[in-house]
Amino acid sequence: ASSGAPIALALETNSGTEAITLTEAQPTASRSLNLTSDLILALSTDAPAFVRVNVAAKPKIMPTQPVAKNGLSIDRIYERLQADGSASILNEPKVGDLIRVSLRVTLPSDDTRYLVIEDPLPAVFETVNSDFKSQSSAAGTRTSDSDWNTSHSELRSDRACFFLDQVWHSGTYTVTYLARCTVAGRATSPPAKVESMYDPESYALSASRVFTSK
Repeated sequence: ASSGAPIALALETNSGTEAITLTEAQPTASRSLNLTSDLILALSTDAPAFVRVNVAAKPKIMPTQPVAKNGLSIDRIYERLQADGSASILNEPKVGDLIRVSLRVTLPSDDTRYLVIEDPLPAVFETVNSDFKSQSSAAGTRTSDSDWNTSHSELRSDRACFFLDQVWHSGTYTVTYLARCTVAGRATSPPAKVESMYDPESYALSASRVFTSK
């Protein structure tokens, strides 16, 4: 208020009523609340005050089924790698597991040009870059980030990307990379995607998957 007197506010939520006081020394206050279907939110005050509300929401992640268009398709396989180099299908990852991710892409036509393959990782995994000595424990495992068939690759912390400038013949090709389970928890692995860089309508998606790591 212009007089400088404190302003009293009463914020009513599902947890009850909270008293908030605004003063010249502390003229603002903020609160964060989770959006729910039964949310109660009411504010009253004994003097003029201004309120700004920011609302953010995102849809629930639903299971995604594979999408294949015009003969183009992609599917994804997760395998746990053992110290002796053997592999087994990954069901329940554990923290520290080394994982081989294989992306099998089927191309319907000869002389396919400028493809990008993108695979987002679940939040409990991170990519392993065998170029770094600190991650070279998997050096004996062949991956596509150093394959001559791959024109360019990017192993980011949250996704793996591969770029193929030209594939001469139709058929099924496999792109592989390594990841490691780094934390325990439950996370969704979004679909892997392959698409033509210059024809966005030509694309395919793999199925999504939920992992619970321990």
